[in-house]
Amino acid sequence: MPSSVFTHKRFVVCALLCGPLLASVPSRAADDVEALVAARYPAVLQKFAAGEHDHALTALAGLENEIAAGPPNLLDKLWKAKLHVLRDLIDDAEVLVPVIQLHHDAYLAYRAEGKVLLARHSRTMAAELSDIYADRANSDAARVLAARAVASLGGYQQEDGSIGSASELFVQALKLDPTCSAALLGQASMFEKLGQYEPARDYLERLLAADKKNPQARLRLALNLARTKEVPRARQILDGLLKETPESADPHLGWVLTLAYEEQARLLVDAGSAKQAADLLRKGSERFPQNVELVIARAYLLERAGDGQGAQELAGRVVAMTKTGSDHDAPRWLYNRWPQVELDEARKRLAESTTPRLKRLQAALSGESEIITTVEGQR
Repeated sequence: MPSSVFTHKRFVVCALLCGPLLASVPSRAADDVEALVAARYPAVLQKFAAGEHDHALTALAGLENEIAAGPPNLLDKLWKAKLHVLRDLIDDAEVLVPVIQLHHDAYLAYRAEGKVLLARHSRTMAAELSDIYADRANSDAARVLAARAVASLGGYQQEDGSIGSASELFVQALKLDPTCSAALLGQASMFEKLGQYEPARDYLERLLAADKKNPQARLRLALNLARTKEVPRARQILDGLLKETPESADPHLGWVLTLAYEEQARLLVDAGSAKQAADLLRKGSERFPQNVELVIARAYLLERAGDGQGAQELAGRVVAMTKTGSDHDAPRWLYNRWPQVELDEARKRLAESTTPRLKRLQAALSGESEIITTVEGQR
């Protein structure tokens, strides 16, 4: 993140953990933001805590769009005003998890609407609250959860082509949890697309040190090793991947095994073993009979080897397969897009962690209401 964001983060942590927010001379606009947020943000949190996800996002958008219609610096005041509310709730750090989810989802809503400033505000708030939550809860489980939230945001930035921002978020996630698979794979894929295969390989090695059987990491590591001329190890990894990974391990990763067959065959051809490569592709076709790419690759090798009849028979199969259509995306297309499986898992786990904490947020909000009622009754 830019240095200004880190400076902002230090200010935020101090504000939340050490006492009242540092005050500057307030302007009329600042007073208005404080009043609006104090009046309406707790109700947003209450809706979210009650399980009214969409209503909470609508109420939050109503509040934030009203403030965003003013001068740009009001968004900074919006951030600080929301922290005033949150500061009184976090004796129980776990209440921050639903708040992180709320602003994570608000980011998605603003992103879909093309509201860049509000999307950035929500993304920054979700990421920085993740750091604060990990610090306050001070447990390995909290750091893992916080890393998932931050990595999810990095994944969305990656999809939008904001590579620098995505990388900063992935690095933040890895500071929270050095084994965060979504962040490790996200970083590796970015370096790979940039042609920086050695750093890509290093991130994949880190991922496999924590998750030795991760199919996509094994495939990507093998390809990056081949690109850096470590062909024997690349072939060894591909061989292990094909032998040790049943399709039933994850039906969504059949494309990984299909591409592993193709890449292993290519390395065999480069080594002068075209017949062995064709035999391997035959095995791949038997394992994945609906995959047209394996049949095309095998037909090409048979033609190169002088087996015109065999190549023609396979070409006929290809025509028949293409007429019936395909219900799968091309493996190489899936490889070339940004990784999704680990991000989907991180998002699922984040949502699962949020649900049981909603009651804790409700309890914190109720406690705050009781205090206010008592104070006002004494006046």
